[in-house]
Amino acid sequence: MLNINIALSFDDNYAIGGGVVIHSTLKNLKENIHATIHILYSELNTDSKTRIERIVRQHDSLLRWHCIDQKTFESFNTHKIPRHYTKEALFRLLLPDLLPRIDEILYLDVDLLVRDDVSVLFQKHASSLVGACLDMFMPRAKQQVPNFEHYGLSANDLVVNTGVCLFNLKEIRKTALIARSVQLLIEHTEDMRYLDQTAINIAFKGKINFLPMNWNVFPGAIAKQWISPVDSIRPFDCDVLTNPKIVHFTARPKPWTKSPKSISFSDEWRKSLYESRWFHSEIELFIWVLKRRWNRKTLQILWKWRSI
Repeated sequence: MLNINIALSFDDNYAIGGGVVIHSTLKNLKENIHATIHILYSELNTDSKTRIERIVRQHDSLLRWHCIDQKTFESFNTHKIPRHYTKEALFRLLLPDLLPRIDEILYLDVDLLVRDDVSVLFQKHASSLVGACLDMFMPRAKQQVPNFEHYGLSANDLVVNTGVCLFNLKEIRKTALIARSVQLLIEHTEDMRYLDQTAINIAFKGKINFLPMNWNVFPGAIAKQWISPVDSIRPFDCDVLTNPKIVHFTARPKPWTKSPKSISFSDEWRKSLYESRWFHSEIELFIWVLKRRWNRKTLQILWKWRSI
């Protein structure tokens, strides 16, 4: 049996997304894979915890809660952090010290839909310090890092999206790269456009293994709203867009927001939400859907969910 560790961080506003990530991840693991879910949080109410615990329990997996002291990030220039980010987005930088007995861990953002067995990443891609996919929308340093030359990057250096990030904690502890990432966030907040993602791309330059692109695919590329520049850098197969292993809902609206536009794989995300048993009752689920004014197709899926 292979034991793997998976980490997420969120507050109450994003807990529903975290629930879907956990359910869709555990649902797709093979029978001989055992997962421990680590939740990093600073503020999370009892109701959110109860829902997450129910999801993990139905998959016979382990759950570990890690409460982060809010004083941990007092030194950051929080007034310069974009509103659509939360302090929980920074918690992944705490993993090496927070989990000293764990060698490898997969960190997942809360706006994902996992569609395949993530244990493959541990078996094939865990040798480098960090494993992540090239950013599908902005894969060049000049697109993501203001003043990139100041940080030792060239304009065409490749950068990753850290929404799906495999950390080799054992090897990272032997370096000062996490400390360097934190230093960047504290001293150069205004240039860390994507917070810890930008900091990791700078600090871990040359130490990142590029994961296959189908592990972090954006709906905009799937819907052909834009053509991913990655395809001209490192051509990928068409099934990356037609059958992604992980869909990353990077843009707004998110699949759980009110009156969402048509988003690729959003119906599959909602089905995963229904299956997860996030809701305490069918009535709560029905009211939740109606408040968001979702369409008839969503209500049909809701009706089918009753028999799951």
